[in-house]
Amino acid sequence: MRALEALTYEPAACWRRLQGSKHEFFFEDLDQLMKDRQRQFLEELMGYERQCFLNAQPYQRSEQRVDQANGFYERNLTTRLGVVPLKVPRTRSGRFRTHVLVRYGRREPVINQALKEVFLVGVSTRQSGRALATLVEESVSAATVSAVAKALDTSVCSFHRRRLPEGMPTRTAKFVNDGSQYYRNIP
Repeated sequence: MRALEALTYEPAACWRRLQGSKHEFFFEDLDQLMKDRQRQFLEELMGYERQCFLNAQPYQRSEQRVDQANGFYERNLTTRLGVVPLKVPRTRSGRFRTHVLVRYGRREPVINQALKEVFLVGVSTRQSGRALATLVEESVSAATVSAVAKALDTSVCSFHRRRLPEGMPTRTAKFVNDGSQYYRNIP
């Protein structure tokens, strides 16, 4: 096809081709295509970010150049679409840090939020990791679920220490924390 020719699709031919294919493979192919596009987008964005950091185009000699590009390192990112393998750019001095990915982060914030919600429903930490594996192709350890759920500690603590409305029936409970005992009225 020449660049000057118009790109045309014949809807009837496309529909026949889709009908001839297996439907379950169509959606698997679509998921893989979306995952590839996300990987490609993130890698190009990080490459552009490194290029801006260096103040020079690839292979360009310049007085304004800050550092030298030094290839890539592999990193897996767990997203809504599954595990996406990424090539993260680096520089020779190691001073470049991408802002596209959270440092040391292996999951999107949405995945961490899903882990918190599964944990809050009452699923154990071990089973929370297995539940995530059915959604995004990656299982996380119970320690990881606990580390993600630690963000909930302050809100849970403030909930437990809240003032109760007057007239609400309460019971007194004994709590033991680090060897010290205290009593608290609970609803």
